[in-house]
Amino acid sequence: MKKKLIKLLSILPLVFCLPAFAELSLTITKGQDTAQPIAINSFDGNQGLSQNISEIISSDLQRSGKFSPLSQQDFPSKISFTSNVNGQAWLDKGVNDILVGKIERDSSGQYAISYKLIDAVKSTKSNSVVAQGLYRVQDKDLRRAAHTISNVIYQKILNEKGAFNTKIAYVTQPNNKKWLLNIADYDGYNPKTLLTSSEPILSPSWSPNLKDIAYSTFENNKEKIYIVNMYSGKRVLISDARGINSAPSFSPDGTKLALVLSKTGNAEIYIKNLMTGQLTQLTRGRSVNSEPSWSPDGNSIVFTSNRGGSPQIYKIDVSGSNVKRLTFEGRKNQNGRITPDGKTLINIRQTNDGYHLVKQNLETGATAILTSTFLDQSPTVAPNGSMIIYTATYGNQQDLSMVSIDGRFAARLPDSSGNAKFPSWSPFGK
Repeated sequence: MKKKLIKLLSILPLVFCLPAFAELSLTITKGQDTAQPIAINSFDGNQGLSQNISEIISSDLQRSGKFSPLSQQDFPSKISFTSNVNGQAWLDKGVNDILVGKIERDSSGQYAISYKLIDAVKSTKSNSVVAQGLYRVQDKDLRRAAHTISNVIYQKILNEKGAFNTKIAYVTQPNNKKWLLNIADYDGYNPKTLLTSSEPILSPSWSPNLKDIAYSTFENNKEKIYIVNMYSGKRVLISDARGINSAPSFSPDGTKLALVLSKTGNAEIYIKNLMTGQLTQLTRGRSVNSEPSWSPDGNSIVFTSNRGGSPQIYKIDVSGSNVKRLTFEGRKNQNGRITPDGKTLINIRQTNDGYHLVKQNLETGATAILTSTFLDQSPTVAPNGSMIIYTATYGNQQDLSMVSIDGRFAARLPDSSGNAKFPSWSPFGK
């Protein structure tokens, strides 16, 4: 970026290395009804380790809404990594796929994690093992190895990429005091605090290369947009124009940032080229335009506007042409996000009993309410489109919640420090 267009700032030393105040913990609020059964056996040699590999894998697959792990109490027989599998006994339980594994510690202190995914239909044949692997990791990487195995299983069975090794960014405000920008594994584990501020931190957005996060803040009583580097902690000032500077959103190729500015007196959607600094205004008029989010192909942006009387979701080409209204049901619709396959709109709808997460088929217009939580906000979609994390209100506290894209699985991710909000799911990375 050109020096005359940006101002480079440094954050306090070691801020990135500080641990977050609390991990998010999982509370299941809705199970699956028609998900695919699968057996995840306890890994041989897991006793006494800091992480339970089979439990992590089971939780990953369950959260996707696509799988229903069979309780080990319901296994037709005991199995191990080396034992033969009676395929018919498992098929009688409705289980086609069985995962077994073992963990061994070598002389260097590393753990060798081996796994095999067995097809019960082929259990009497030599090709019954449909996926297998070996990972050598330190203790601190046991969870990452488990997530990697989950990804392998997910892709092998469904022919879709798993998103279990991704990250989330989110904001907390412990005791309603300082604001923290946090990074954690998608399931809330291994949190770190990236930034701490006495002023609000809002709307984090990941860069496609996973190196930067854009966000807005109210430092010195003025709203601004920054990009912070994940590794160096350096910040780049992107916008401090007069009035509103909010809702930054990285383009899929990482070269541009959509944002909301009111420097002309009205809240409008702009695109800023991060290479040249060029600013392009997309929307014009007297309506309020906000919450821009890119389409997966980078050719259009969905946004919220009250140009029709009430807040609704619209789409506009990056050229500023072809504005199209997308939502018509409900009193209000906002926080629009398009799934990675480009087929579904995810947004928040106001109904008679509150604000709920909704999905809409962009081809047919058919909609479905996914949640029964209260005052839902800020949805973010997994990079494979299988899960959604959003903010919900529980009593007087805001927490992150998760729901599978088909609504089969739902869970709460409460942060013990309270008031977790503005989640942003990382991309796969480039």
